[in-house]
Amino acid sequence: MDEQAAAALPPQAPMVLRKVPLERHHLARTLTVPGVDTAGGTWWELVDVAASPDLQPAGVALTHLGADGSVTVSALGIGHAEAINGYADLLRTLVTTLRSGSTDTVLIDGPDGTLVRALLAVGFTRVPDSDRYMITL
Repeated sequence: MDEQAAAALPPQAPMVLRKVPLERHHLARTLTVPGVDTAGGTWWELVDVAASPDLQPAGVALTHLGADGSVTVSALGIGHAEAINGYADLLRTLVTTLRSGSTDTVLIDGPDGTLVRALLAVGFTRVPDSDRYMITL
């Protein structure tokens, strides 16, 4: 392949969302706020599957399944500076993955301003009289 053909390739590798293997939980935790309650939760990571296994994921989410079938996102984190786009990509992929299962609603409590913009871009709406955002699948 010549240099021009290589330059024409997309700059970003295809990303997939997968459950975080136990041996990578420490990498997922580095992208979220310290002290997040992980008990009973499921870690998800947005990764380039061809990348080295010791590299940090592009994004992570910690979810908890409710008794009613809803999923609450307890923590989100991204590994690059483009916060709005990074969160939006992570959320779109997470919603798509959860939609393929039995989940009917995804909830996020108390997001900050940057995350709110990403939530709205993906289709979440604010629950009236609360700081909770939701999307119905």
